[in-house]
Amino acid sequence: KKVLEQFLIILNPFAPHITEEINEKLFFDLNEPISSKSWPIYDEKLILSQEITIAVQVNGKTKGSIIVNSNATEENIYEAITTNSEFSRYFVDKQIVKKIFVPGRLVNFVIK
Repeated sequence: KKVLEQFLIILNPFAPHITEEINEKLFFDLNEPISSKSWPIYDEKLILSQEITIAVQVNGKTKGSIIVNSNATEENIYEAITTNSEFSRYFVDKQIVKKIFVPGRLVNFVIK
C-alpha cells in the first residue's frame, strides 16, 4: 500500500486526473489529494552502482568498453585495460605516449 501511494505521488505530475481517482478509490480513509502530499524521500546509497562502464579509446577512436568496479583507481583501470585480451592487441609492439583519463567516463591511449 505504501509503495503504491508513493508511486501515485511520483506519477501525479504526468497523469494528475487518473492518479487522483486511484488515490480516492484506494485510500478513501485519508481523503487527501495527492498534490498536497509530500514527495517521497529516497536513499542515495541505493541508486549508486557497484560497477561502471568505461569507454576505451586508442588514438581518439573508440575500440570498446570495459566494466570496472566503481571505486577502482586510475592505475587499476589502466591495468585492467592493458591486460584485457580484447584490447591487448592494440598495444603489441606499440609505445604508449600518453594516457588520458576522464573519471567515470573514458580512457584514451595515445600510441605510436
